[in-house]
Amino acid sequence: TWPVDPAAAFHKGPKFKDYFELREIIVSKSDDFARGFTEALIEYALGRPFSFRDDALAINIVDQARAKDYALREFIHALVASDAFHSK
Repeated sequence: TWPVDPAAAFHKGPKFKDYFELREIIVSKSDDFARGFTEALIEYALGRPFSFRDDALAINIVDQARAKDYALREFIHALVASDAFHSK
């Protein structure tokens, strides 16, 4: 077996020494994490790069997910229910 060193640092950001510290950093920036996750999800689902025209969709998805405590299924449901997804 090989030992795993979980310590790392974000680019120009905080350092963490294990999973638990990483999790706390992400939780402290939940809105930023949710926005980044949403942009990646939109790119994947629509099969094209995220652009300025997707900004309103991303805001809507994050708002719906925030209302349900950022449950993963809420991101997916909001995206699948969107006009952008149905017209791709």
